[in-house]
Amino acid sequence: MTHEAPLLTEGIDMRLDGERLVFGDDVHITRSGQRKVSAMSHMFDAADESDDSILYDTFVDVWEERDHDAFGGGKLGYSLTSIRALPVGEESPKTHGHVHTPKPDGFPPAEAYEVLNGSGVFIMQDMHDGPETTFAVAVHANVGDVVVIPGALYHCSVNAGTERFVFSDLCRRGMSDYYQHVHDAGGFSYKRRADGDFVANSNYASLPELEHVTAEEWSGRRIPPLYRTLRDDPASLEWLRDREAFVREFPRLADFAYPVGLARL
Repeated sequence: MTHEAPLLTEGIDMRLDGERLVFGDDVHITRSGQRKVSAMSHMFDAADESDDSILYDTFVDVWEERDHDAFGGGKLGYSLTSIRALPVGEESPKTHGHVHTPKPDGFPPAEAYEVLNGSGVFIMQDMHDGPETTFAVAVHANVGDVVVIPGALYHCSVNAGTERFVFSDLCRRGMSDYYQHVHDAGGFSYKRRADGDFVANSNYASLPELEHVTAEEWSGRRIPPLYRTLRDDPASLEWLRDREAFVREFPRLADFAYPVGLARL
């Protein structure tokens, strides 16, 4: 599907040309990467470990050159992820997922995702030895929705639609992500099938019922577009870096500002 208009970025010139995310000449991308199905084959029930097709693309630290002063030297970075629509066997395509490494003060920095194209589900959970989880939620999001990601929760992104799922994210520059626990568990506690059903991951020794919420129900309020906010009002995003600000902005998510289980790393 080709989009004639720029995606909903409030500032970046980029378009979807079929399966490719195409950027304007004045867009700066610090680095980009891809993850293939073969690198995550053990996280799908019926993936071919020799399948080298691209599962998703990432673009890290992205900005329009005219916004260099606001983005190039700031404390927060704006990045993009684009997940294909084609299922892997009978499962919806997804990212690997990770958890944020706590800072010296014990606060794992938060993150925010904004859906720019398609629809998706952000799965978040805790993780304990076993593996076991005591909390798991599926946050359903559509174009324009912003989803708050508490840093203490493991999180992955799933394409729940029939077109490319593209979303942006804001997080603290230099933040470390930890992937090994998810890798060792064979993925998250729940998997989304291409028909829309969610099934439990049989690798888990114990897991709760999966909760389902909308982006606004999860975050507690509507959040303005990320690129524009970082460019025009970066001070309002202090909650991404500071625990007290996070708890103040999102009191219903306060419990997830403190690492538990394996997330204490």
